[in-house]
Amino acid sequence: MIKALGLVGYGLNVEGCFKCGKIPTARIFFDCFSGGFLCQDCADSTVREINLSTFINLKNISEELAEISEEQALKTLRLLDVYSEN
Repeated sequence: MIKALGLVGYGLNVEGCFKCGKIPTARIFFDCFSGGFLCQDCADSTVREINLSTFINLKNISEELAEISEEQALKTLRLLDVYSEN
């Protein structure tokens, strides 16, 4: 699904913070309008905080390395659903 989103122009950047490039290690935020993730230093009031594990799972899935729990998969799908609606 992540690759499909990328093919139609809605790809997610899971390399790190899309503003400064830092790899988040504690708190992470998602910008539904840009499809980018932000570190705590770059986040503002318009973004949504997500679990760091969700970010890591998306990164792993995008690299085709993931073996995640059903609970984490559901959290990840919920985030993708919110993103695809915006």
